[in-house]
Amino acid sequence: MLSDERIVDMIVQGRVELFDELLSRYRRPVYRLACSILGRDEAEDAVQEVFIRAFKNISGYSESGRFWGWLRRITINVCLKKTRPVVISLDEIDEMPGHETDSVSESVISAIESAELKALIRELPSVYRYVIVLKYLEDMSYTEIAEVLGESVSNIGVRLHRAKEMLRARMKVDADDMQRI
Repeated sequence: MLSDERIVDMIVQGRVELFDELLSRYRRPVYRLACSILGRDEAEDAVQEVFIRAFKNISGYSESGRFWGWLRRITINVCLKKTRPVVISLDEIDEMPGHETDSVSESVISAIESAELKALIRELPSVYRYVIVLKYLEDMSYTEIAEVLGESVSNIGVRLHRAKEMLRARMKVDADDMQRI
């Protein structure tokens, strides 16, 4: 099996039919991420736009990073530019094919699976929903989130802290219980 980097090199050299291989490898993760930001209704359009942009800009991919990281940034940017307000349906994420939780700590998953917490996350202002979804569902570092959202790392830390404080206040739980998140 060819690496993503090798496939990209071959596409840049003119073997554009190999883009189908990247599409088949990354369609589900792109769709899952788009659903977590936009909801199912808007996700399919976003996925199409992501792969169109990726194809048009494939020569701009730098092998210094992982292909998924590059494609994930495109996905987030496409989703953030949609005109419809962001709606996160965590219930839909759980039902999607290809939803894997290996990279996210089990304690976070069990907390997010709480129906009450899902509803509270959906009610958060969008700037706080973004950081919660990107940190805990996409397992992104503060640096990655800051890069994608065009913010400073410290600002991401502040937003994440405020989001957790909002959730803590709304759930009326003590700080020890919220340490799972």
